[in-house]
Amino acid sequence: MADDFARPIKLAGLPPITLHGLRHGAATPALSAVVDIKVVQHMLRHSSIKVTMDLYTNVAEEVAADAARRVAGAIPRKALHPACTLGLKGDHKGQCGSGGNDSRYHKSPGRRDLQPGE
Repeated sequence: MADDFARPIKLAGLPPITLHGLRHGAATPALSAVVDIKVVQHMLRHSSIKVTMDLYTNVAEEVAADAARRVAGAIPRKALHPACTLGLKGDHKGQCGSGGNDSRYHKSPGRRDLQPGE
């Protein structure tokens, strides 16, 4: 069966790939697109979700880490004066660390910059 599959791939000028490689090539983007692991299990016709999880744990971990970064980016934070992040001293009194209230430097990562007074 593998030879029957390889022949048209070669004739089409495509890089060599196995049937197993195609299965993996379908599962990885599905999991990266946050398709439920149970759906991927059924796509691949794995006998149990444990098989799918054992094979694709690294992809699931990457998706979870990306989700954590997105959640963290959605949390509004007060940014420091740019000079504070460089450890410079100057006329930006009270804007390094707590106590700074210059609204020009209120930012939320992953969102638009807030305008003064917002």
